[in-house]
Amino acid sequence: MNSFFSCCNQNKNYKNYTLKCTIVDDECNICLGEYLSGQKIIVLSCGHKYHQNCLHKWFQRKKICPICKIDIQI
Repeated sequence: MNSFFSCCNQNKNYKNYTLKCTIVDDECNICLGEYLSGQKIIVLSCGHKYHQNCLHKWFQRKKICPICKIDIQI
């Protein structure tokens, strides 16, 4: 994957990562906050990424990607 990430865990439809450095000009589409070094993010099988906490709250309501609406198996 991208050198910005270090893999922590693998699941069926998404992967968890901890950022090694800041991703410039990119933000979580749920909270609109920037990704910062040390934060945990999730990259879905569709390639969209979100803060781990933001996506977990989203999944309590819906099990779909907030952007492209694909179903996510968790």
